[in-house]
Amino acid sequence: MKNAILLALLILPFELLCCSFDTKSFCKTIDIDIENIVVYGTIISKDDDGLDLEVIEVISGEESKSQIRIWDGKDFDCNGIFDMSTNLIGNINDSIIIFLPRILQVDNPWDVIGDYSRPSPYGWTPTLYVRGGMVSGYISHFPYSPPIDEQAVAYKKLKEAIQTNDCADLFILNSTNEPEVQNKITLQNPISSTVFIHQAHAANIVAVNIYSLSGKKMVAQRTEDQLQIAIAVEHLQSGLYILQTIKSDNTQETV
Repeated sequence: MKNAILLALLILPFELLCCSFDTKSFCKTIDIDIENIVVYGTIISKDDDGLDLEVIEVISGEESKSQIRIWDGKDFDCNGIFDMSTNLIGNINDSIIIFLPRILQVDNPWDVIGDYSRPSPYGWTPTLYVRGGMVSGYISHFPYSPPIDEQAVAYKKLKEAIQTNDCADLFILNSTNEPEVQNKITLQNPISSTVFIHQAHAANIVAVNIYSLSGKKMVAQRTEDQLQIAIAVEHLQSGLYILQTIKSDNTQETV
C-alpha cells in the first residue's frame, strides 16, 4: 500500500511535465526480448547504489546467474523528487517478481554492463510481491477490476500467463459456466460477514485457515463432518486475504 500511495502522489507533478497517462498493469508493462527479463527472486542485500536479488526462477528472458544486481536508475530531474533508487522496490527477504531492463551502456557512474537497472515505475507496474505461493499487486487490467493493490493470483498461473503472453484468464470476474466440483467455495465480492464453502458429496475438508498477505493467520476453524461450512469474517479489516482449505488426506488448496 505504501508504494501505491507514493505512486499516486508522484503522478500529478510528472503529468505537468509531459502528456498524462494511466497506470499500466504488470501484464501491460512487460515487453520481453533478449535484453529484458522477468525474474522471481528474493532480495538478499541493499546498499546506496542498488540491491542484490537471489534468483529463484527466470520466468521469461535469458539469465543464467543465481544472483543478479539491480542498480539505481537515473532520477528524471537530477536526483530530485522522482526517486529512481531501488529503495522503493522492497525490503531484504521480500520475494518479488520484477521486470528488469539489462544495462547495455553506462549512463551512470554506478552502472555495470550486463547487470540490470531499476525499471521506471511512472505509469508502469514492474514489480509484484509473492507470499505463500500467491502473487499480489496490479497484475492485469480488466473492466471494473479491483483496486490495483488488491489483485492476487497463484504463482503457477501467473508464470504460465507470462510465458504464453496471455493474461486473459487470470481473473474471471463473472463465470456462469463453472464445472461441477466436489467442493465449491462461494465468495461474494466484496465479502461482508461470512465465507461459505459447500461440499457436494463428502465432508472431506477438515480445517479452514485465513491468512493476511503478510502471512499472519487471522482465522483457524475446524470443520469435520460439515457439508456446508460458514466462516465468520466480520471482525477482519477490509483488504485482501488468502483462504486455505485442508482436506482429510492432508492436501491443501488456497484461494
